[in-house]
Amino acid sequence: MGGGPGMRTIAYDYMADSYRDNGLNLEACVERDWYALRNFHMQYYEDSHILNDYLHYWRDTLASYKQTLAEDTPFGMKLVGFLARRFPTFRASVEKSAYSANEKLAENHRNSPRYWYTHRNDMRISAFFKSYEEYEAIGAWCPKCAATWNCDEQAKKNPFFAQVWYADHSPDENNLYPDDCINDIKDADRDYAALNR
Repeated sequence: MGGGPGMRTIAYDYMADSYRDNGLNLEACVERDWYALRNFHMQYYEDSHILNDYLHYWRDTLASYKQTLAEDTPFGMKLVGFLARRFPTFRASVEKSAYSANEKLAENHRNSPRYWYTHRNDMRISAFFKSYEEYEAIGAWCPKCAATWNCDEQAKKNPFFAQVWYADHSPDENNLYPDDCINDIKDADRDYAALNR
């Protein structure tokens, strides 16, 4: 709301971009169930333009915000990002360190969804996840949970995913496609192009 239409984004994209700008992969640094599913603060109001007519606060965009961050980033962090983007082993080391720090925060901070879950804070779980079952259905990041393409199984546990999956699948299907199932079409475009030169 505060930045207007030019600042609107979704939480995942915002976080992924922030980590990527520092040469890191979001999924390597945090777990999906460390974040609320609902009643979170990233929202906007469709009539906020009325308030802007009075206060004129729509001055920033995501691009200008990112530019300001880049200009104000300390040299040490810029160096880490530079090295992480160029050296995979360095990036993996930084991601492992970031994961460890984030995990400690998620497990021990009283205002963390993971803390609410492990300490059975019914009120907060209800507000931000609806139920313990909804929290438990979250799983790993999509690239991890989808590594074997067990979407039928995921749809049975994840109502959010199910609403899309069952548009063209039935609930009684139980397909499993291993992660190497693409080998039969690997390099098909290259091979086709080579044959048709």
